[in-house]
Amino acid sequence: MTCPVDTGRRATWTALALALAYALVTVLTSARFLGDTIDYVIEAESFDGRTWDFGHLWWVPLGKLVQVLAGTEGRPAALGILLAFNWLAGLACVLLLWGFLRAAGVAPVLAAVVAGGMLFAQAFLNYAQTGSAYVPGLAFVLLALYLGLACGERSWPASIGAGLALAASICFWFPYVLVAPAVLVTPLLLRSATRPRLWFVVRAAAVAGFSLTVAYGVPAWLMDLASLDDLRAWAARSSHGTVTSGLSRAVFGLARSFIFMGNDGLLFKRYLLKDPFNPVSLGDLFRLTLWKFLFFYLALLALAINLLRSAQGRRVLLVLALGGGPVFLFGVFWQGGDMERYLPLYPFFFLAVAWGLGTESAHKPEAPAKDAANAFAGASGLCSGYSVTRAVVAAFFLLAVVVNAWAFSRWAVEHDRRQLAGRVEELQSLLPPGSIIVVVGDNLQQLPRDDPWAYPNLPIVEAVVTGKRDAQDWKQGFAVQVEEVWAKGGQIWLSRRLLADRPSPRGRWVEGDDPTVHWADVYAYFGAFEVGVPVGGEDGFVRLLPTARNRRLLEGKIPARGARPLD
Repeated sequence: MTCPVDTGRRATWTALALALAYALVTVLTSARFLGDTIDYVIEAESFDGRTWDFGHLWWVPLGKLVQVLAGTEGRPAALGILLAFNWLAGLACVLLLWGFLRAAGVAPVLAAVVAGGMLFAQAFLNYAQTGSAYVPGLAFVLLALYLGLACGERSWPASIGAGLALAASICFWFPYVLVAPAVLVTPLLLRSATRPRLWFVVRAAAVAGFSLTVAYGVPAWLMDLASLDDLRAWAARSSHGTVTSGLSRAVFGLARSFIFMGNDGLLFKRYLLKDPFNPVSLGDLFRLTLWKFLFFYLALLALAINLLRSAQGRRVLLVLALGGGPVFLFGVFWQGGDMERYLPLYPFFFLAVAWGLGTESAHKPEAPAKDAANAFAGASGLCSGYSVTRAVVAAFFLLAVVVNAWAFSRWAVEHDRRQLAGRVEELQSLLPPGSIIVVVGDNLQQLPRDDPWAYPNLPIVEAVVTGKRDAQDWKQGFAVQVEEVWAKGGQIWLSRRLLADRPSPRGRWVEGDDPTVHWADVYAYFGAFEVGVPVGGEDGFVRLLPTARNRRLLEGKIPARGARPLD
């Protein structure tokens, strides 16, 4: 079979330029949020073939397999392996998006510009430099789309490859199943629904279905899951007890997936929930963040207008609806504020961007090289006709490139982490082995997760995790953890923020975000303990003393009645 759309010297130089741009950008930037990377690393160390994660079926076993083949063991090796694999997957995403856009009929320069633009989308720029499974899954989705469009519809190897790639994406991250129908029908919608092309789709779907049955069936057999209820319980465990949902979260999360908004999500929640401790007005919201949010949705509207003006554009819009609709609805019902939630719709979104920015002539696959300048002008919104809407779309993505490049620059990321680490600098030297630092709604909790190289053993524990099914039982969980630490000779250090009657505006706490937990409960509970001398200044820490009174408080034998003065 012959699949590549672009061959020859020009295609080679374009691919090299995109690869060089990817390498340069990832050298000059750094991930701000490593997500669950450290959790996957820990799981890879102890993986024994009986603890498969339904949501990320292949990710942890992959880390373990490469460790064994390379003859390396330990956390640093697993971390390096997952990061390296993810980086390569990110490079594949950029090149495959370019190939997919060319196969869809987008002009060479415009396809390269849009593929390079995806590199700066916040979710992709961040997670391509982590050890999470989202970007490898995206690479396989793009491979399936490329094979479906670029290869002959009569090609059995291409249809089998597309089905295997689609199944692989789901095995890396199960929510990619939401875009499986859109991936399969994209060739039918962008081209004509001929009989050979229909059979291509049927073969790909059959291969994907069979592969997924085997891929999930083997772990189910290894874990002795014998009933449908067992399978449901296995799938439910992949949610890790998270129950956050809502349309407002999804609307904000979609925009946040493309452009960095700092603590804007926190401000939105404080505004929408009318946080009494840290109120945010509509004027504050607009001045700090709302304009970027509105600009994103204005750009989406302008993009839709551009696509509606042509028959092929309307087909592309339909593809975007089929691919993006289920992903967005999923975000409404589960953790819609997380930026990675919307990575599955990226291929369809950037296809729509390429078509929305280009001219009709710029979308002809056979457009000669001399038309490249016209295509680039179309991307800049300077062509005649619909120039204003093109300019809005182009302006937003230019803004996203500038904002994200600065926010994720190594200088900016390291500066923010140094400021955060300064709070525990004095305390670290005082911690005996087995100790923990307790926080609630505090950005400090992310420090060892987002920078495991510099702070691999910083024992920060979040006593109350809002949005979990068992959040209301946090006191019992904390009491058990304290007794375990004391039994091993460790110490408990509490953030002084826990002893304040109002949550710190610099933290992540939003009153009302979880109706089962209130700051008054947190303050009354921690404020009743006997504590030692403060360490680390006003925003420092106090030691929870192992006194008889504190033990009775932990056991619930004494009601917590509020704060006690520091010794």
